[in-house]
Amino acid sequence: MTAVNRVQPAAPTDAIAHFAAKLAFETDVSDVHADLEAGVPGLVVVDSRSRESWDEGHVPGALHLPTAEIAARARPRCLRGRSSSPTAGARAATGPRAPPWSSPGSATA
Repeated sequence: MTAVNRVQPAAPTDAIAHFAAKLAFETDVSDVHADLEAGVPGLVVVDSRSRESWDEGHVPGALHLPTAEIAARARPRCLRGRSSSPTAGARAATGPRAPPWSSPGSATA
């Protein structure tokens, strides 16, 4: 048995229910991209990747808050936004306003 097949796949109806429920709290990078392209007002993108990944490239105007620092820097009320799926290759939180840990004029929170 390999690490991949150690966990048996879910039944299709269970998998559909699982991912539908996730979307109640998460979005993915294609949704973020669509909103950015549409110029949705008040959209805030929080990039939680490492400094190295951030330095390689990021969404213009995004705030940088590495995952390892979230607990220490974020307030519980900031976590009410939606986040993209980490399995999509990027993480982002969206909300109607800039998070309180951000500083005006700074892309790095």
